[in-house]
Amino acid sequence: MLSAFRKVRRQLLFTVLACGVAFTAVSILQTPAEVRAPAEVSTPADFNAPARAPRPAALPISVHDGDTIRIGDERIRLLGFDTPELGRHSRCAREAREAERARDFLRRSIDRARDIRIERDGTDRYGRTLARLYIDGTDAASLMIGSGYARAYWGGQRDGWC
Repeated sequence: MLSAFRKVRRQLLFTVLACGVAFTAVSILQTPAEVRAPAEVSTPADFNAPARAPRPAALPISVHDGDTIRIGDERIRLLGFDTPELGRHSRCAREAREAERARDFLRRSIDRARDIRIERDGTDRYGRTLARLYIDGTDAASLMIGSGYARAYWGGQRDGWC
């Protein structure tokens, strides 16, 4: 009788410990790498200044173009603005140049940021996640439009860039 009680107690203890380890692992994976204080947002004039201390690479973000990023396998179309199209999607040489400038500006803004936040909002017809991106507390749409690299856009017909 006593050995059966010990066996049940041992199984219960093992189950509780396994649940505790699993809960801790999930909590660690869902917690940001560090708590970062928001910093001032750089303006275009600040881009010649030395970069700030790099933020930890908790989210490896790659910039596809001025309004599309990638995090791992997830393609994300940023909401609230539109930038010129890159490469073969450009309709003229000016659009291609402006597209590269917009992409580079967004890339520098993300690289210099201390705090990046993404608010997902469904998917588009191409399977991309739709989301708002906040760079050091500033909406990327406001940053890109205010800096002259983008136009406000909420879907539908877009104006050309040529």
